[in-house]
Amino acid sequence: MSSITDTHDPPFSIPAPSTLAVDIAAASDAPQFKHWLCSVEKYHEMGRLGILAPEDRVELLEGYIVYKNPPGDGPLFRLWRCSVEKYHEMGRAGILTDDDRVELLEGWIVDKMTKYPLHRLAAYRLLKVLEKSIPGGFYADGQNPVALAGSEPEPDAVVVRGDSDDFGDRHPGPADVVLLAEVADSSLPYDRDDKKRIYAKNGIAVYWVVNLVDRRIEVYTQPGDGPSGADYARCEIYTLPDNVPLIVDGRKLADIPVRSIIPEQTVRPD
Repeated sequence: MSSITDTHDPPFSIPAPSTLAVDIAAASDAPQFKHWLCSVEKYHEMGRLGILAPEDRVELLEGYIVYKNPPGDGPLFRLWRCSVEKYHEMGRAGILTDDDRVELLEGWIVDKMTKYPLHRLAAYRLLKVLEKSIPGGFYADGQNPVALAGSEPEPDAVVVRGDSDDFGDRHPGPADVVLLAEVADSSLPYDRDDKKRIYAKNGIAVYWVVNLVDRRIEVYTQPGDGPSGADYARCEIYTLPDNVPLIVDGRKLADIPVRSIIPEQTVRPD
């Protein structure tokens, strides 16, 4: 669920996952994000509320909800896939709270990446620049849900057609979002791969990766079907000395200095 709190690694060591947990994560057909772990209490509550029904044929193993009796020719473990409707119900029931810091990606509930100080600063700068640059009839938002097919990510920034008051009963969807951006440090492989594919599949016209590792902004456009599935046909790279064009609905609104978004510090992915 949505959270904008900057978090840091805890000041204590985290026990290594059990062999079973490693096997589940490795053998699953899900992308290799860090998947949400469910407590026994929350698992029982999901059953009591009907979020998990007997016909789902699932069990809880080391915090992972997995399907029982997978087909012989399938993966050893298959993580349970959650619909957007059930994801919302888990939020309403308090099974998922802001403290969980998760998002829904193609039916999998995954943990959002830890936000380090440089990530927080770049995301703040990005949102402020967008707010200053877009005209009336659009608004900028950050780290809040976007409703996609089977997914509900919470990107670092979006430019949305309309007014925020238009979305009191739903989240913005692909028809509303004209630009979407992720700030990437340790999350760079996921933002360039799984999230890029999800955004292209949903027809998000302009996708920015604010790449803190290489200190550049990658602008992906022309979503469609590529040789390996949904992808963007065009990618343009803007480095620190450059200005990145802000294009909304095919109109160039501003030239934004990359340095106004990416701080001068370097960052190393963990």
